[in-house]
Amino acid sequence: METYAIDFETTYSSDNSIGQLGQWHYLRNPETDVYMVSVVGPGVSFVGAPKDAPWDAINGHRWVAHNYSFDGAVMEVLAERGVTQAKPKEFFCTANLSAFMGAPRALGGASQELLGKAVDKDPRAFMKGKSWREAVALGKEQEIKRYAMTDAKSCLELYSSFGDRMPETEKALSAHTVQMGWRGFNVDNELVDKGLNTLDWVRIKASEKLPWKDDDDHTGDVLKMGGLAKACREAGIEVPSSTSEDDPACQRWEEEYGEAYPWVAAMRDWRKANMLFAKLEILWKRRRPDGTVPYGLKYFGAQTGRWSGDSKFNVQNLPKGDMFGVDLRACIVPRAGKKFIISDLAQIEPRVLAWLCGDEVLLDAVRKGYGIYEAFAVSSGMWKGTKGTLKKTDPAIYALSKAQVLGLGYGCGAKKFVLVSKLMAGLDIDQTRSKEIVDSYRRKNTKVVALWNQLERGFKGSHNEDYMVELPSGRQQKYFGITTQKGTMGKPDWRASVTLGGPKFAFWGGKLTENLVQAAARDVFGEAILRLEKAGLPVVAHIHDEVILEVDKDVTCADVDNLMAVTPEWLQGCPIAAESHEAECYQK
Repeated sequence: METYAIDFETTYSSDNSIGQLGQWHYLRNPETDVYMVSVVGPGVSFVGAPKDAPWDAINGHRWVAHNYSFDGAVMEVLAERGVTQAKPKEFFCTANLSAFMGAPRALGGASQELLGKAVDKDPRAFMKGKSWREAVALGKEQEIKRYAMTDAKSCLELYSSFGDRMPETEKALSAHTVQMGWRGFNVDNELVDKGLNTLDWVRIKASEKLPWKDDDDHTGDVLKMGGLAKACREAGIEVPSSTSEDDPACQRWEEEYGEAYPWVAAMRDWRKANMLFAKLEILWKRRRPDGTVPYGLKYFGAQTGRWSGDSKFNVQNLPKGDMFGVDLRACIVPRAGKKFIISDLAQIEPRVLAWLCGDEVLLDAVRKGYGIYEAFAVSSGMWKGTKGTLKKTDPAIYALSKAQVLGLGYGCGAKKFVLVSKLMAGLDIDQTRSKEIVDSYRRKNTKVVALWNQLERGFKGSHNEDYMVELPSGRQQKYFGITTQKGTMGKPDWRASVTLGGPKFAFWGGKLTENLVQAAARDVFGEAILRLEKAGLPVVAHIHDEVILEVDKDVTCADVDNLMAVTPEWLQGCPIAAESHEAECYQK
């Protein structure tokens, strides 16, 4: 089997792009012209119209492309149009390879960092809003062809130089990510339409209460700071520094003034409704004729190897629950004749942390059937009782144990733990009590603290070099170009890039431990995904440590648990568990 690189060029504009329409509809838009393909490999060097490409020569071989999710989707369109029925025996995405190697995902950055070669992307930018005929008329034909051929050659060189460094499991996960996005998920059209109407009405009514709205366009920028600042000054209240929903200062401002000033609450309602409306609108716009919606997901989107959202619809971070009577997750439903089984790896991170630092007391309690929070309470001497009873018999200790398990394993300090304990376990503690808890955790969990210190020593010992942390699975967690600079309170601030040529971020023992644990947990999860698919249980989507399976009616939760809760050979001794439930829509 030979290896060939393919690279397609398509017309695009501000109104006709993947970002606007989604990949499936963009490629089928009459305004989109697949005007060129470049193909390189043994005995083949072609650039030109797809209808003239040497498809017979590469049919049944390995095809590589930089962002195969796109180029493979183009091939599907060419097949629909009768241009070619050629298919690869296997495909490979060098954008995913680049991310795995710690390089930028984009071809220009990947080529620069991994191959030491600059790739000129100006010709691609030049083609925005232009047809191929216009480009030829402007004398750009040869320049665009050279650009396309250079991209294909760079793609092939990336594969030839680094493809063998990617383990087979990672290659399989890379390919699965592409195929899962193509497969997409089914949506409840009626629920989507109803939700859009409801949210549009919420926006209209909310915008009517805003003093600075002087037009009838309820979909305009109601969060513009100028009008908001004027309204605040006239009301004699402080002006928020931000209107971002995720900004704690904005949240505090809304809580303080929302009741006294209806327009503050109205602004909040408009923003929340508009955010949800935009997500539902994407579902509405990207539905295929069969009622399904394809989506994008970035393999190795985070430095730990976890996936991240793509294409303006992040399945990794969909809002939970009901908002204004609209539940976005409920709009994602199984195809006809199927059902969802939703399963997640139970408390995978604290289990892996205990395994990595050798906390056999906690692990042994888990093996005996104690829940992770009970096991922590037992191992730390806070509780001695019958397994499965702590939450009912002593909810205060259960909550405190939960807060410590979820909040203190990565070096969280007393000030932050006040917030973490409230969010994670609903505890209200002051900073004095928080410091007592944090100090007690660190005294009792010396093995966790030792792991923080070990990683921090290795990181600092790699000053002006790269730091590679060997994961249990065999792959590496990469930190590039360790440097130090003066930080807060005069203490050195140690930094590194997680992407070759990328910006530097601060790291310390707790953060390095968090990355290590999450990366190892991700590898456990990745193997579970492949087992499920091999068993014929399709993964519709996955979110962190959770999978949404679309299965036949006779598949049981026990079937899924048996496939999920497998301890890999490289993690022997770590008790892995799974929790599954059936659902008629996506729900937590």
